[in-house]
Amino acid sequence: MAGKTDEARKEQEEMAHTEDLPENVIHINFGQPRPAKETPQDLAELAPYDADLIPEDPLAVKKYGIFCKYVDNGMVSVTLDPRQQGVSVPKHFADRSDLVLNFSHRFFIEDFSYDEVAICASLSFSGRPHYCIVPWGAVKMLLSHHDNAVAVFDADVLF
Repeated sequence: MAGKTDEARKEQEEMAHTEDLPENVIHINFGQPRPAKETPQDLAELAPYDADLIPEDPLAVKKYGIFCKYVDNGMVSVTLDPRQQGVSVPKHFADRSDLVLNFSHRFFIEDFSYDEVAICASLSFSGRPHYCIVPWGAVKMLLSHHDNAVAVFDADVLF
């Protein structure tokens, strides 16, 4: 019983301390346990897109494998055709023939995910977030910023 009152007292102290902070200061309680990580099966069930609306790409598994290798080492620039079915980017980019988006675990984007169908993340465009969906069929090129390795899937990208 005493343990619960100690916990309640600590919570009250933390809340009082947080209320004293200016608006532009974020309070992070490092003593709190992290939420449990989702398993890959859970992620598949929570896919942020309708896979039936995304056309199949015969190179999807290859693109996915290369992307995994590149993103494990740092930032990856993904050149894509935003006009392809299933792509979600801000409207003012949707009619371009190509667009480059950067992805990295080091951006600490909470909803960053990727699988054999698409890459998804909330990216910032002029300071405004937009949830992007990039199906592998739209991907033309991958560039690793770690070692400048390039994987090209569209001859038009070369020149």
